[in-house]
Amino acid sequence: MSQSFNFLQELKSNSKKYLCVADTITMLSLKLVCDPEVSAELILSRLGDKYKNSNPNYFGKLIGLATLKINDDAPLLVNMLEDVITGNYGNGRGNIFDGKIGYTDIYWEYAFEVAHFESDIGFNFGGESSNELPNYLKPYKSRVGIPLSEAANLLAGFKPKDRVTKVPDYEIVDGYLGCLWDAVENNILSSTDTSYGYDNEGQTIKEDTILSMTEIDLWAKEHEFRWPFHQSAQGEMETTPDLEELIHKLKLENNELRSELEKVKAKLPSLLQAYRQDDPLLIAIHTRNDEWQDYNEDIRNTIPSAEYVVEKLKTTHKMSEALAKAIEKVACPITR
Repeated sequence: MSQSFNFLQELKSNSKKYLCVADTITMLSLKLVCDPEVSAELILSRLGDKYKNSNPNYFGKLIGLATLKINDDAPLLVNMLEDVITGNYGNGRGNIFDGKIGYTDIYWEYAFEVAHFESDIGFNFGGESSNELPNYLKPYKSRVGIPLSEAANLLAGFKPKDRVTKVPDYEIVDGYLGCLWDAVENNILSSTDTSYGYDNEGQTIKEDTILSMTEIDLWAKEHEFRWPFHQSAQGEMETTPDLEELIHKLKLENNELRSELEKVKAKLPSLLQAYRQDDPLLIAIHTRNDEWQDYNEDIRNTIPSAEYVVEKLKTTHKMSEALAKAIEKVACPITR
């Protein structure tokens, strides 16, 4: 009985390694005192462009208590976050924290491996901003050098020894490989113990080399690359950038966008197409947008003729000539 209990406790403990998207956004919102939209935008900005067309290798469907199933059928994380930013994440189950926010099922079913996710966005969900490296990176803190290939993986957001072969992830890693080799060949980064191999034509090529951790740190800072071992001027490890300024900026942008949206809504006529599909006012708006978009008051032949617009309306919408003429008058921005 005791052994069975221990096994169950181990399984429950392992379940803490994962955090679903709904809880992730809510916890971030509570810790940073911001809206879910801002939290989603923050995550999106921290992940960068490397997951624009693919998911992180630590994101998948949570099955059972502590099993993360990673497959190609998963929804694109970027799309899920963008839907939250635009307020389009549905009215599904309420959130466990306040019962007010409703997320659809995919936000509860899909989850992150917490340690890797925290490392990628620079935030610790167990407390304040984290100075703690994932276990697989801790041994690197004491190292003076690192293979160029492992450095490229880290800069691209992968584990040092990952074999990345899938597009577009491979293209991202390959880009950092090219950057690092370019820095070496231009004497920006020093290297030692270079290993060589042969290409398909039998020509000698450089396969890997050892770089200085300190030099990479300075080089990455200069080019604003994310490097997990950034050091302060006092030589202390800075694994997490300050989020306060970014949160403030995103809140301001969010408020500005909401204000702009309200202004646009205020200018729109109410009840457009609410009671009839062939709403004459909506047709008039579309007609002005379509027929008058190239209008130049200094060039007379950019003015669409009233006869042309009326005939087009009659043909396209199967309406009477009287209605077409009335719509043409509304759509026309000038005095004929």
